[in-house]
Amino acid sequence: MDEGYKWLKSIAERMERDKAKGTAPRAEQLTVRKLLEKFGYQRRREWINNHIRNGVEKFGLRTRAPASVKPDKPLEEATTIMQMNGYCRLPVMKDERNVAGIVTWESIGTRLALRR
Repeated sequence: MDEGYKWLKSIAERMERDKAKGTAPRAEQLTVRKLLEKFGYQRRREWINNHIRNGVEKFGLRTRAPASVKPDKPLEEATTIMQMNGYCRLPVMKDERNVAGIVTWESIGTRLALRR
């Protein structure tokens, strides 16, 4: 079992102990970047996402989607959310199920460079 799976297993076991004591399980909160680091990765790739997702499902855990912005919100709102949460990308959502696009630090830099 790799280090990431061992870490997920320890979280699942801790949450089960909490439930057995009759207390609400404490959620583990971390950024996507920190989650990737737990598995020894630095960037997302489809096979990496699948590897992590398989572990999450194997131990009966769930993840919560990161924050997002609406298409009509100013760029400053997106950058604030990204900085505060350590995100390198942020979904732009039309509504809770429809993705309009994604904001990345690269796309922000390109936009700012073209403003002149």
